[in-house]
Amino acid sequence: MFILYLMRSLEPDISKEGTGSTFSAINKKFVENLKIKLPPLNEQKRIVAKIEALFAELDAGVASLELAQAQLQTYRQALLKHAFEGKLTAQWRTANADKLEDAATLLQRIQDERQARYEAETAVWKEAVKTWEANSKPGKKPTKPSPPKDLPPLTPTDLADLPQLPAGWAWLKLSLLAANIQIGPFGSLLHREDYITGGTPLVNPSHIKDLKIVPDWNLTVGENKLNELLNYRLQTNDIVMGRRGEMGRCAVVRANEDGWLCGTGSLFIRLIPSLTPDFYCLILSSQRVKEFLSSESIGTTMQNLNQKILHNVPVPVCSHAEQQEVFSQLEKQQSIVAQLEQTITEALQQAEALRQSILKKAFAGQLVPQDPSDEPASALLARIRAAKS
Repeated sequence: MFILYLMRSLEPDISKEGTGSTFSAINKKFVENLKIKLPPLNEQKRIVAKIEALFAELDAGVASLELAQAQLQTYRQALLKHAFEGKLTAQWRTANADKLEDAATLLQRIQDERQARYEAETAVWKEAVKTWEANSKPGKKPTKPSPPKDLPPLTPTDLADLPQLPAGWAWLKLSLLAANIQIGPFGSLLHREDYITGGTPLVNPSHIKDLKIVPDWNLTVGENKLNELLNYRLQTNDIVMGRRGEMGRCAVVRANEDGWLCGTGSLFIRLIPSLTPDFYCLILSSQRVKEFLSSESIGTTMQNLNQKILHNVPVPVCSHAEQQEVFSQLEKQQSIVAQLEQTITEALQQAEALRQSILKKAFAGQLVPQDPSDEPASALLARIRAAKS
């Protein structure tokens, strides 16, 4: 046990000496030539006993920290669940009852907004067609916008499997809240040779991390290719989502990301204006939606999403004011959780540093007192040499 703990104390130094391109390694000769400090046998035993006593205390503390870490994860999921079932804003709703729409008014307004948006896009398209015709029809004719997609409503059976919502809330399919759900370019639209460095970034699943977009500036496209793929350009407040691999990976497009390109492995959801993108981004990344997407996704090697699956995702809807209130309260609570998680992470790192500090002191002769009556290490060495001989 003394040699085991001794080797653990040397791990940081040994790791620096490893060689190899694929992975770092040391050889037998390196280990044979390690120089170590050897105390008397009885002192070795006292060192091991002291290390194990201190490590037992440290392990108990680490176990408590890891339990707290797991409980915070459970709390975070419970917080999201309460938020999207209307429980987090119950008091706020009572205080603002006179200002809130009922569910029927809310649904009618959503339908009106979708229709108004479609009519506005159609008017823009008609003007674009006139310009195209007046200029002797250069390139492709502008694409006519698709009318709002209406799917069959959620059935009583569907609703029975969903949590109960408060008055003024309703469950709807995502298609009824979206002006557009668009999968990224695929097939012959985008090839590896189209990628350049320093152009307009693509957003693929690997670029969506912790509800944020983290671009790879070596994976971008030039202006000509971007103009060919205008229908796949992201706009501020779109929700971009990975459609391959890990389900529920999404982020809201911010102003500095406006005009970036939805990658082949992603899709985006463009909500109607009265909906809060951050609110629905959190919903789409919640455990309930992840489970729905996983159950509906296609593909055996890697899970894949298509537009039909996204159109049918059941999501809660409430007034715009309450969406903002839910998101505001979630931000405050999650900020507290994040601070606690950071504190725990730092404490765990300090525990590991303390473990190394204990080992360092142990093998510098500073952890236990020496005993003048101990047999000297030279006698121990003599017995080792005799045994080896």
